[in-house]
Amino acid sequence: MRVPPLHPACILLLLSQACCLAAEEPAPDPAFVAELSDRRLLVDAFDSDAWESLVRSRTALEDYVRAREALQIWRRNMAKKDLRIAKIDQLEAALEDAQGNHLAAINARLRFLQTEPKNLQIWTDLFFKTPRLREATEAAEAAAKMLSSSQFSDVWNAVVEGCIKWGDPQRAGEALELWRQGLLKFRATSPKLERLQGDVDWAEGRQREAVQSWNKSLSGDAKNGSLLDKLLVAHEAMGSVSEGLDVATRLLKLGETAPNYCRRANLYILKREWKDARADVLKANAIEATSDSTKRLYPIFEGFDSWYPNLKSLEDQVRKARGPEAKAVALLERTKFFVNLGFYLAAYEDAAEASKTNPSSVVASLWLGACANQTGRTLASPAVEGNAETLLKRDEALRDLDGLSLPQKFQRLLDLGQREVARAFSRKSPGNDEAVGGAGRGASMGLLESEMKMYESAGRTTDVRFGKALQRLVELEPDRADLWISLGNYQLAQGQLDEALESAAKAETKGAGEPAQLLIKAVAERRILP
Repeated sequence: MRVPPLHPACILLLLSQACCLAAEEPAPDPAFVAELSDRRLLVDAFDSDAWESLVRSRTALEDYVRAREALQIWRRNMAKKDLRIAKIDQLEAALEDAQGNHLAAINARLRFLQTEPKNLQIWTDLFFKTPRLREATEAAEAAAKMLSSSQFSDVWNAVVEGCIKWGDPQRAGEALELWRQGLLKFRATSPKLERLQGDVDWAEGRQREAVQSWNKSLSGDAKNGSLLDKLLVAHEAMGSVSEGLDVATRLLKLGETAPNYCRRANLYILKREWKDARADVLKANAIEATSDSTKRLYPIFEGFDSWYPNLKSLEDQVRKARGPEAKAVALLERTKFFVNLGFYLAAYEDAAEASKTNPSSVVASLWLGACANQTGRTLASPAVEGNAETLLKRDEALRDLDGLSLPQKFQRLLDLGQREVARAFSRKSPGNDEAVGGAGRGASMGLLESEMKMYESAGRTTDVRFGKALQRLVELEPDRADLWISLGNYQLAQGQLDEALESAAKAETKGAGEPAQLLIKAVAERRILP
């Protein structure tokens, strides 16, 4: 049968696949490399390439004894020819690192540098792989003598950037200090030093110090876009609106992009400069209507003429409000307006001011917590459930909340699902049950019972907080036998046998016959267990 010839395109395809397969050859097996190197050394015991392959492969196989033996033989063979091979010390350092012998690895690299004192990679490895940089202080001083100021900075730059990348800012800070000390000996500076100092400060939470360092770096590198971007992120996080606007404007001078116009627009929003914000959003839309930031802001500002008059009216109300309560109410009305528009940071600022103006307002606390959740802020106040959008849907339940009596306030908060806030207000002043009478006592009980049910439904009846709620309930209702039984069972689970027995006895006096006896029996059985 005659086979038709292959089409030229098929031949090309087969050839390209063959080339790809050849290019993707797997790395040789270390055991095979070791065996091949041994054979080569039987022919030529002075073959340094074969010795290197042998040491590397045996190190990879974790055959450290034979790897060290190969290094020693290689070194002796070279000594017979009065040769010093620096590569031997480099491979010995890698071998010591693999075994965790860091001090020996440092010494091996120092020996290598006696032969090749300007090898930047070895200097970098020396410092980067040293567990405690303080141990390498003498080596740092030697590096300052061996290298030029530029080479010295290149080494430390790699070490500092590596430490930051791998999440070790403390070690990066130590490297920066050694770098500074070395540059003093050169009477030189490095433009990267302050930038990296800012990175380290930011990673360790020293925001203001980071900004100062980045600004110093910018003084010698005013058009560094990535550095300006870091500064803008910092000012956004710190709430430094005016400084952020300045940086955003500098970034836009380097390149007008839609995201950067939108970032500046967000800062104008926080500064309540609405027309400037609108102008930036329109520019962003003209440059790139499909960018995520443009798609979020442009629809809002497209309807600017419809909502801006209402905002002006709310701003007048805030300005004219007299007294803390009235001002907080006006601020919270503007908070809700901002949430409706999607200006969550502006809403957060208004909620924070309202809470500060009227600290006794539960509604202000709820809005502050919800806006914090929406914007990713953290607060020390009681945790609020949900974000600003979800709270806006429950606005009707918030309207008269501050005017309710304490018991009614507790119940409303529970109805809203704000358990933590309710707990905080129930414990706001000691003895508040007595202050508000039986209704307040009932509200506290409702809160505690609700809390107990939450832990029971989650199967967490051994949680310490469950036990505290039980203890508080029996203090409020000492005549309820069922509560004493529940408390006794909790104490039994915690191994508090004497307390469990006492709770069982209390329950028995309150009429809990069989359950109390069962609890007493369980305590007795637990006592005789090994």
